Amino acid sequence: MAPASSSTASSTIATATCPPGNSLPEITTLPIPLNVSVVVIPGSNASDPAMVACCSPNPVSVVEGCYEWCHLPQQLNNDYQWFDSCLVMNGRNINKSSITGFHSANAALGRLSPTTTVAGLGVWALVVSGLAGALFCA
Repeated sequence: MAPASSSTASSTIATATCPPGNSLPEITTLPIPLNVSVVVIPGSNASDPAMVACCSPNPVSVVEGCYEWCHLPQQLNNDYQWFDSCLVMNGRNINKSSITGFHSANAALGRLSPTTTVAGLGVWALVVSGLAGALFCA
């Protein structure tokens, strides 16, 4: 009879390898909604007391196993300094991690996509060429 295998399931399960606590990826590369203002910190605990307190009434979520994030409470009106202070006042260990990433939903307002820019340029060129043709034909 062959001996039983001694390998465990945990040795075959891949775990997230997170970067050091003072680094964050570009927020726009994370699979989180960006149509609202969000805050991201390094961590893997959706029950992190500091984040729960400061994100309230919004829930805290974990993305990619390495980053805690939430929708920035609307009443803060994108007051990022207050949010950082809130984290520290609620027990965030800044010796372990002091980086906080923010994305404002307003950041995308007013930006034109390359398609819009090219389309706008095309319309402008048609208008100018039409006006030039009308001037030279008269």
